Amino acid sequence: MIEQLHSEIHRAYQLRNLDKRSHRVWEEACKKFHGYVSLLDAYLERACSEAKYSDIELIEFAVCFLELDAWFFRSGYLKQILIARLNRSELKEEIKQRLRWVLMKVGRGVTQHSVRGMSNVGLWRTVAIVQ
Repeated sequence: MIEQLHSEIHRAYQLRNLDKRSHRVWEEACKKFHGYVSLLDAYLERACSEAKYSDIELIEFAVCFLELDAWFFRSGYLKQILIARLNRSELKEEIKQRLRWVLMKVGRGVTQHSVRGMSNVGLWRTVAIVQ
């Protein structure tokens, strides 16, 4: 969906200076794009607002987000927040094992994560917790 909205902006951008109607079409395309709300937004807002996670659904979301290694504007910042919150949470062994896998991928440079950025929020502390 977001890709379609982005494409509409680019199409309208090419024609925006033809006349007032074309300019309005471009403005409306921009408005739709900036007004888009992802289904993930509710989870991300909740994940960022809680100091630590006790809800298994929220823990699962955070771990899946890290496993998938989503890469988009500010995704690194979101990953840092999720890791910091997971550091403060009580995690089951299965979750710790999955985080070990994520951290091994980071260490090998297989992901988009910034090791330097992740170390700022306790990458090495996370390693100690999940071992």
